[in-house]
Amino acid sequence: MLRTWHRIPDRRPYPNPGVRYMSASAPMLRANAAGKLSMGVHGIEQFNFFCTDQVKIPGLRADYGALRGIHDLSALRGKEKHYCLSSPSGRLSMLWETPEQIPAVIEPRNRREFRLTMCDEQAGGTLRVQVALENPPGATRLGLSLNGAWPTFESRQTRDMLFPAGPYTRFAAPVTAWEFKFDSSVIRQGWNFVTVLNNNRNPAGAVKVVSVELGVSFA
Repeated sequence: MLRTWHRIPDRRPYPNPGVRYMSASAPMLRANAAGKLSMGVHGIEQFNFFCTDQVKIPGLRADYGALRGIHDLSALRGKEKHYCLSSPSGRLSMLWETPEQIPAVIEPRNRREFRLTMCDEQAGGTLRVQVALENPPGATRLGLSLNGAWPTFESRQTRDMLFPAGPYTRFAAPVTAWEFKFDSSVIRQGWNFVTVLNNNRNPAGAVKVVSVELGVSFA
């Protein structure tokens, strides 16, 4: 499960608000496996895969077909993937998991580096990187650097997620994402480094990053 900001089609109260269930998204499943396989693990086990079906949210179903070939890194390359660094899942995360990289506050004219594991890809695909901010200031100007390259400031604002996870398709109203585009060949095998720059000059222009998401797609 990935806890982050989202919007669902109606306003009825659902269990675990704010949770995107990874097993409902084939791109998330592939990315989760690819990042670990790129570090040399010998197998992949999807723990509690069935939990997605148990919450009975309309439109939310586990994608069992996406498990086919998920252990094979060569088969995962060239397919859509959705990598995520997102907000912690609450008390259980604090008890059992390592400290999360997100949420993170970046002061004006400062930067913050995030890292995650990915599998390398052939050239010609598209890598979209979204930096999601909670209640961003009006004059926000973000830059992004991948793996030590010169930063780019060309981006667009959006509330659409990279890929849907069942009924979850958009970030909730307090959150806006800045989306940057790159060729898929910039992805390294193993550790990748995403540096977010807050280029605001206003002393009150700090930003709170609640999610960093990377989507790989091929035409």
